[in-house]
Amino acid sequence: MPFLAPSHDTRSGDLTGKPSGSCWTVAEELKKNQDIALLTLGDPSIYSTCMYIQNQIRAMGFSYQMVAGVPSFCAAAASLGESLTEADQPCGFSPPLIPVPNRS
Repeated sequence: MPFLAPSHDTRSGDLTGKPSGSCWTVAEELKKNQDIALLTLGDPSIYSTCMYIQNQIRAMGFSYQMVAGVPSFCAAAASLGESLTEADQPCGFSPPLIPVPNRS
């Protein structure tokens, strides 16, 4: 089974509405009836380059299966043996909205 590490061109290809180079690489293998594995850090549904490729190949008529990973914040809590939240304490995560200034 071919493995692909998505390149940085993937997101820009999706935002312009045109498939990226990584997408064409995946599509060529799928046309050969090959199974493809896209590797990503954490879970593919959280800020993942793989989602851009999946959206593009779906638009080209291919199907895919997403397999859940372990997000880094869950892995960190597990390695510390700590809960992220308990009882009625809510837990939420969001991307930074503004750059963090360099304090060095």
